[in-house]
Amino acid sequence: MRHILAGHTSDQNTKYTTTPLLALLKSELGEDSFFGRSEQQGLSYETRIAVVAANEEGTRATLISNYNRKFTQEREKSDVTYEFLRVGNTSDELRTWEAAAATTATRGLYKPFFHNRTGRTFLDGALYSSNPALIVQNECDILWPEMKTKNQPPDIFLSIGTSQHLADIKSLLSTGRGLNGDEER
Repeated sequence: MRHILAGHTSDQNTKYTTTPLLALLKSELGEDSFFGRSEQQGLSYETRIAVVAANEEGTRATLISNYNRKFTQEREKSDVTYEFLRVGNTSDELRTWEAAAATTATRGLYKPFFHNRTGRTFLDGALYSSNPALIVQNECDILWPEMKTKNQPPDIFLSIGTSQHLADIKSLLSTGRGLNGDEER
């Protein structure tokens, strides 16, 4: 990790050198396609995974997923606006490492991620949607409409936060309160 954060590239207006990050993602995540990975490997699980990136301008969220879904009119009427990325040719789909690079291309820290096969540029998804829970809920409603009609929540809804201010944590803990502000028991 130290090598990823080591370089400063003032000529690119980024704090860190992007090349070592991309090399690490590629070496650790490999060349597997993010989309349809379970079918390619002969696996039968149905786990849906998606990451959020932003378009080049940072004005619209782009959902990069390992699944496909049907177009629905409900999606078009939704208050949640984002692009569900599907490319025309499956050989142009993002690899897993590329999806990770797209969602971590934080402006000012790393260069935007340019995907050669599609000609698309991606930025960190937090530029448009720092908490993509509404996007995930909308996807759940599209993928499993029967759950929505029965008002049944998913088995698990995991949203991994990126940080919490250390001073806030210390303050809450010093007052005998938990991290959510409630009194600890």
